[in-house]
Amino acid sequence: MYKNFGSVNLCIDFGKGFKELNDKVFDFLYEHRTDFEKILGDDIEWRKNKKSRSCHIYKRIYEGGIYKIERWDELQNLMVDNMVKLYNLMQKYIPEIEKIANKYMNK
Repeated sequence: MYKNFGSVNLCIDFGKGFKELNDKVFDFLYEHRTDFEKILGDDIEWRKNKKSRSCHIYKRIYEGGIYKIERWDELQNLMVDNMVKLYNLMQKYIPEIEKIANKYMNK
């Protein structure tokens, strides 16, 4: 939870030395961004940072924040709902991500 919003986030990070693999998986998921937008909305942030090895798919939820205590229950429920949606959506892509990772690891 942040000052003015909550969030759900998918962090792609296979560990030290795997920046290229992280980027490949991110690019694969980005190719399917319309599926993410259908499920989570079109306000998703796709973050691929050249300085950091990890990549992120990020959704902000503005129905509350750290200082709006009276809205915490609502915000937490929305965060959980969105995380479940993201989890269910990712199940579709896990087999292909495994293929990408195996291909990369067996270079």
